[in-house]
Amino acid sequence: MLDWLRDLVKEVEDAGDAAVLQQRSVRRQESLAARLSKETEQVHAQLLRATRGHVAGTIPESMYTQIRDELQERVAGLEARQQAAAVASRRAPAPELARDLLADWDVLSVELRRGALRQLIGRVVVTPGRPEATVRVVPVWEGEDR
Repeated sequence: MLDWLRDLVKEVEDAGDAAVLQQRSVRRQESLAARLSKETEQVHAQLLRATRGHVAGTIPESMYTQIRDELQERVAGLEARQQAAAVASRRAPAPELARDLLADWDVLSVELRRGALRQLIGRVVVTPGRPEATVRVVPVWEGEDR
């Protein structure tokens, strides 16, 4: 992690402007939140159509229950991701946090390091391979591929 953090700080310094990276992160997170909101609305519309079909008698009870449960689960997942994206768009400037974390790494407790890394890391992508797997740590401002 420390090597990744050093590379990240160097990348931020090479970019020259941490504010640009932070703005990019905010825009991506806001865009993601808007996309997830639209997707949630579409799933709600599917649920409404299924309910109307069930009430009209075209969808049997057992099938309706299964469809309803799947759609409700999907809505819950989308809403959780949307909320996380909304919170991430208001997060402290990640590039500046990277510099501070690296500077204070040796004096911070494991819990504080972990909390700071959560604000920097969007996801970790592991690609299986031989002789070794490839691990790529993706910062929050690079967005989400899903």
